[in-house]
Amino acid sequence: MLFIKGKDFNTQLRIIFLIEMKFNFKGLIVLALILVFVISFGCTSTLSDKGALDEFSTLKQKYFANDSLPTNNALLNDYISDLSALRGKSSGSAGKVIEAELYFAQTFYYLNDSLSNAAGIDIENMLCSSTGVKNTITSANLANDYCQKAITAIGTLSDNEKTYLSAGAVNAIDGYKSRISQIKAFFEKKC
Repeated sequence: MLFIKGKDFNTQLRIIFLIEMKFNFKGLIVLALILVFVISFGCTSTLSDKGALDEFSTLKQKYFANDSLPTNNALLNDYISDLSALRGKSSGSAGKVIEAELYFAQTFYYLNDSLSNAAGIDIENMLCSSTGVKNTITSANLANDYCQKAITAIGTLSDNEKTYLSAGAVNAIDGYKSRISQIKAFFEKKC
């Protein structure tokens, strides 16, 4: 270690650090440029349509979502998380299909959450300021928002692209919209 007369230990460390920085500055610039290059090109990679649709099919099999969406909220939440991650890696036609399925699944999740919250409310003695009522209304509003997004997303798909969605998604979304409207109307009338 280098000892400099008349300087305390901390000052000596600062001087050594500055000397090393002078010699390593070019190396740091090169390292920074390499990191910028890797991050900018590494994080923008997307899957091909076929790759994304294959991964989407695998997800549907994993979560048993080929015929209908999972009714278990934890499983459905995991399915939504995985769909969201896949949507981030996909583009084009596959991205549109995955996005429509994602909105469809989110609609179903929040509709179920709203119904579950509503089941715990004593309608006769309902307080609009209670947590259960607030949670029901919040979930119904989220379900409505995602339902509108799902309807729009499904409407942009071709007939061929719609075949990749969970079975019955195209028809079920209208039923979800109706049920959400009933829940919202009931609580808007009462509260």
